[in-house]
Amino acid sequence: MATTEPIQITDFDFMEGDDGKTLVVVEMRNSSTEAQTRTLNVVGSSGGNEREGSATVTVSPETPQSVEVPLGLEFEMFRVRGDLSFDLE
Repeated sequence: MATTEPIQITDFDFMEGDDGKTLVVVEMRNSSTEAQTRTLNVVGSSGGNEREGSATVTVSPETPQSVEVPLGLEFEMFRVRGDLSFDLE
């Protein structure tokens, strides 16, 4: 029988951080009845450059949780030609 992961990424966006680099904002939701902790890994690429960022987050049941993950990619380049991928561990 297949199981469903209780932590889901429900939305994401990106913006320019104070340092001019890309900051990824990810919203997650927990469909279980207990708090769940996961590591969110984000890979960003732009113009042949690739950077990884991660954050450990605890998500309470049925309460959306936002987490910010900084990437070392220049925002202006990423904004034009960027790509993101996500993984929850």
